[in-house]
This record gives sequence, C-alpha cells and structure tokens, in this order.
Amino acid sequence: MPVNSRLRELIMVKANAEEIRKTAIDNGMENLQIAAIRKILAGETTIEEYMRVAYMSNG
Repeated sequence: MPVNSRLRELIMVKANAEEIRKTAIDNGMENLQIAAIRKILAGETTIEEYMRVAYMSNG
C-alpha cells in the first residue's frame, strides 16, 4: 500500500501504532489474515502455506 500524505504525517509526528494502523486500514490496507483469506479463496495459496508463513518459528 502506498504511503499517502496522512500516513506520512502520522509517521513524521511519531503517532502511536494504533493510530497509524487505523488510518492505514481506513485507506485500504488489508491485514495479513484478510489478505491471506482472499488469496486462499482465489486459489493463489493454500491454508497450509498461510499457516507456515504466518506462524513461522524463529528457531
């Protein structure tokens, strides 16, 4: 998602993460779960692949 002027302003004034997240969602950002569901339903990925990537362990 491109950073628009409102998001840029929030970043520059060091707004809290929740405010940035809400503004990004209001401007069309999808979170990982929503994006994954769309891709699963479109046949572009599998549930297993989503689970592997979303819940990768660091070890």
